[in-house]
Amino acid sequence: MEFSISTKASNYINEKGGEVVIYKGKRSLGGCSGATIPTPMMKLGNPDRSHENYQLIKEAGITIYLANELQKYKGTAKIELDKILFWKSLSFDYLRDN
Repeated sequence: MEFSISTKASNYINEKGGEVVIYKGKRSLGGCSGATIPTPMMKLGNPDRSHENYQLIKEAGITIYLANELQKYKGTAKIELDKILFWKSLSFDYLRDN
């Protein structure tokens, strides 16, 4: 997995401690079926599990904990900062290579 992190997102992450965790989560497909698909997801901070479950990556001045089960994923994790008035939040998109 490769990473694309905007400068604004990197600055924001550093203000909040300088660490993010990329883990395998589930995203709802919506609708009445309630189906979910496994997909990479992101959160600010330190991992909840032992650090041996993650690969440590330094990128754009931040520390990324990449879950071991995602190391085979081919694609790009794109992290950007969204800002509406005074409210800031990170957006995370995983773009899979074909």
